[in-house]
Amino acid sequence: MSKIAILYNYGEFLGGGDLVMLNILKALGDHGYDVTVITSYPEGLNKSQSFFNVEIDYSNIKVDVVDISKRIPHPYNIALIASKIAKNNKKYDLYIVSDDVPKTLLHFTRKIGSKILVYSHYPHAARIILNELVPFKFKHNFKGRLIWRIHSLMFKYYYLMNWSYENLYALSNSTLTYTHVNKSLNPIHNRILYPPVQVRKLIDKLPSVEKKDNIVYIGRIQPEKGIEDLLDALKILRDEFKQVVRTSIIGFKLSDKYIKYIEDVIRKYSLENIVTLHINAPRHQVLEKLASSKIIVHPAIHEAFGIAVVEGLAAKCTPIVRCSKYGPWRDILNNGQYGYCFREARDLAQKIIMALNKPLDPNSALKRALEFDEKKFNNKIIKVIEEIIQG
Repeated sequence: MSKIAILYNYGEFLGGGDLVMLNILKALGDHGYDVTVITSYPEGLNKSQSFFNVEIDYSNIKVDVVDISKRIPHPYNIALIASKIAKNNKKYDLYIVSDDVPKTLLHFTRKIGSKILVYSHYPHAARIILNELVPFKFKHNFKGRLIWRIHSLMFKYYYLMNWSYENLYALSNSTLTYTHVNKSLNPIHNRILYPPVQVRKLIDKLPSVEKKDNIVYIGRIQPEKGIEDLLDALKILRDEFKQVVRTSIIGFKLSDKYIKYIEDVIRKYSLENIVTLHINAPRHQVLEKLASSKIIVHPAIHEAFGIAVVEGLAAKCTPIVRCSKYGPWRDILNNGQYGYCFREARDLAQKIIMALNKPLDPNSALKRALEFDEKKFNNKIIKVIEEIIQG
């Protein structure tokens, strides 16, 4: 059986990246592969497993701890882990990484005849080369732009800015990521594999409650998510269409400053009785709002995939997303087969009325959601890994 190493710090950022890497680890463990997790944050594995409730068979899995100072931030800690792997001559048939590829890992694997698999949500390298999807906090003040400039220069020293190597295999989480990776990094091997969503687990935990003419937003509360357009649309609905639609905005906060800004907009529009903010809400509250709402609005301006949209489908909500040739409109809603899209606030207000009057068939929503379930991802990733190892 082939030996596989996963270079990753589980639990460092509890999000979609962790869930992907957990499911890769689970799939490999379930299929009896000899796997080693190489990490500088070993306690994060249990933290991540507990958070996502993913059960893993550790019969063939080992954890190799690399001593890296906790002061070294991501992604540079992963680059240093790769350097120590090369220095200590730790040989595996396949090395799996997330988003970006350390230079030292590429040089080492080419020397020993091994392969690399990188699963990308959206690589730092593509952000830097294309100057796209740069986080808001790095674009709108001098300090942020300076930090991004320093990061961009340092990153090129530690990470690959060209993926055109025969032993390097890329997986992209969406059509957007796939297109931008091809455009910026020129990989020889690249394909789309949508990320795992815990659809069946979500369905099992959804409370049995009556659906109401309510809207739910789920996601980080930050400028890139387009929440202002949702608030504008709610004001238009009330003032011009004489329709009040209660809305829950649920998510992790980016900053106290931005939360205050959103609260100020809510007060300015006199939406206090319509809109409720749920900051850092527990999972049971998220599920309650999903179960009781008829519509999920995902107004993100640039979104590679959009796991919350799949969760909305699983809860039999009608999704409304931003119109785009990429993102959830294409990859999840199949250009309108499973929901609506909008371009600006007035259009969103109209699409909310349409969704209330003509909702998505609940059975169609559930069937579509199940296409992204984590079990399907796990079966697909094993096939990909087998092809890479045998190829």
